[in-house]
Amino acid sequence: MRDVALRMARAFEKLGFFIFEGEELELVQRALEEAKLHETLKVVRLGEVSLKLKNLELETSYYMVTLDLESCLSSCKGDNECLKKCVEERKTAISRSLAEVKGEERPSDLSALLKRLREGS
Repeated sequence: MRDVALRMARAFEKLGFFIFEGEELELVQRALEEAKLHETLKVVRLGEVSLKLKNLELETSYYMVTLDLESCLSSCKGDNECLKKCVEERKTAISRSLAEVKGEERPSDLSALLKRLREGS
């Protein structure tokens, strides 16, 4: 999860959004929860891709996490410099929060939990 959080941090610092495949959805949601951003940022489903090439079949969904700029727009009221500063401050704050995610992995099943318990004793 830490590597996903760091990729998200870099994307938010540079772009203000993060696009990812559906297989990473759980990791992204956990990273947002740990960074305390799960109520601030929204995950939006962009669409699905279904591709068939000879014996290869690819089906995946794409999602995006993006900034909510409503508060910047309402507080800046048309002032472009204010809006630019507000967006940059948000991007930096979100990036910093995501970079601090520790990413402790949860055991995915009982065997992983038992393994961790044995290693601890």
